[in-house]
Amino acid sequence: MKTKANLLFLYGQKDAIHLNRLFEKLDSLGIKIYTSEPTSEGEAKSKASIRVVALFVSEQSVNSEFFVNEVIETVIHAKDRSKIIIPIVEYDFVLDKNPLLKNVLMQYNCIFLEDGLHSSLDYDKVVTTLSKVLFNQTDKEMLYEIVNELIQLDYASGVSVNLTKLINIITNEIIDGGDKRTLYKELLKCLKTLDEKGALSPFKEDKENVKAQGDAIYKIYNYFNKEDFSHYDIFLVSLSIVIQYYLCRIACYTIELLTNGDVINNPGTIEQYQKIQKPLYELFHSLFDKEIVKDGRYANYSEDESSYILNVNKYDISKGIDGRIIQSEGAVSESGSIIDVQYNTIAEYIKKTNHLFETIGEGINYKEFLMCLKTSYERLKNYCEIIGYKELCAVCIEKIAEINKRLELSEEQDSDSFLDNSFKALLGFSVAGKDNFDVFISYKHEDVDIATSVYHYLRSELINPFFDTVSLPELSKSEYEDAIMNALEHSNHFVIILSNLDYLNSFWVDLEMKTFRHEMVEGRKPNANFLFIVTNEVFEEIARTNKTCLPIKYRSYEIMKVDSYKESLAKYLK
Repeated sequence: MKTKANLLFLYGQKDAIHLNRLFEKLDSLGIKIYTSEPTSEGEAKSKASIRVVALFVSEQSVNSEFFVNEVIETVIHAKDRSKIIIPIVEYDFVLDKNPLLKNVLMQYNCIFLEDGLHSSLDYDKVVTTLSKVLFNQTDKEMLYEIVNELIQLDYASGVSVNLTKLINIITNEIIDGGDKRTLYKELLKCLKTLDEKGALSPFKEDKENVKAQGDAIYKIYNYFNKEDFSHYDIFLVSLSIVIQYYLCRIACYTIELLTNGDVINNPGTIEQYQKIQKPLYELFHSLFDKEIVKDGRYANYSEDESSYILNVNKYDISKGIDGRIIQSEGAVSESGSIIDVQYNTIAEYIKKTNHLFETIGEGINYKEFLMCLKTSYERLKNYCEIIGYKELCAVCIEKIAEINKRLELSEEQDSDSFLDNSFKALLGFSVAGKDNFDVFISYKHEDVDIATSVYHYLRSELINPFFDTVSLPELSKSEYEDAIMNALEHSNHFVIILSNLDYLNSFWVDLEMKTFRHEMVEGRKPNANFLFIVTNEVFEEIARTNKTCLPIKYRSYEIMKVDSYKESLAKYLK
């Protein structure tokens, strides 16, 4: 299935003809551009869920009061709802003509054009940047979803393969000049997970995956030799030391696998990474005494950042790298599957059937068809879990993640009744899930973009959220309520997302909040957290009224802002 993406593109009316060629190129890559008022309810929903916004500022539009106000309003709205903003500026001097607009846009990585989008080089630059951001975001979200499912499946080989893909994407984002502070944190998280959950089996089926893992680590190693970390940020220095430690561990394990255990903890490899770590430790100690420690943590850094600084000596490669026993996967061996042949054959036939369905429906984004296809893969996944066929189960997990992305990007369309009804007759729909969830995400549909961002953030933190758009199949209203009640019962924590206090009166939001809180009050969820994530506007209203704008029963609960919830949400839910 071809990856697709949606992009909101804002520009002045006089630049429309100038941008047509760019839009055609982006469309050919599978990027749908939204530029004007939506023409249908389905398009309005799709536009609301877009999380990447591009702004084109030209000599003609920079002094247009209407356009400048529209840009500023869009930036405020996008920032408040965790959207990515990419300003494209016709020439490097254009923003100097409007100091207000310059002040707003220079906080982002602007694309400054050489020839005002008149040359092929400019077009290639814009298309490459936009497609990288869009598809990297889409691919990362999908890979995090797959990794979470494979960790629950305890399929280490699949975890390793998909984490390696994630590490490659993040490394490329760092090399391309992305937000290093955020990306290095993300890289370390993936490396730690790979070290803890991604042991590959030493059988020859995995050799290609082992080599890919080694190539990814070597790419980071080469980049670290060139990268000069900030001499004024002790956290980044600490983070780089810890990253080197995990790079060295994984490199040693990779060598051990590729050499069938003949070389363990290669001294040459350890020495390479130690040479990088040594000057970083020297820099760390030179900065250590300059920082202010208060209440057991560094005053200028968050709690999780302080923990790296305070515990950095645990990651000194010169003290040695622990060995690790590489264990084989039970369902695969050099001679092939050890699963009962008859059960295995059934699974393979279902897989071939699903492939036929995909071929018939290639390019179709009807939600009902996609839900049918998803249901079929979910059935096959459940079957493979029961018979222990982890390899094919991992394929199903990847397919389900791909379909989820298509569902997220698809619009409401007139369905093909013949196609939909035929698949429904063949497949049917599954009942509400029996999964246990770390957190239930409650929201009104108008906040689906924020809810989607929160969902993908939790997935990236290896937290399992209930998010109805992803977690539930298509159901009737009565079945939907049963499914929601089941999910609330099996969720450990509760998060409500609000961009408007009136949404508290929404039927589903009100029902979900009351039900979960009742379970807490009755003592059936003694360790549960009940959290609000709100936009800046709502947060200010809550603060101004000293919480009296909230029903009294909800005033004692934690409230976080959309633009800063990532600093503390995960610790409440783990």
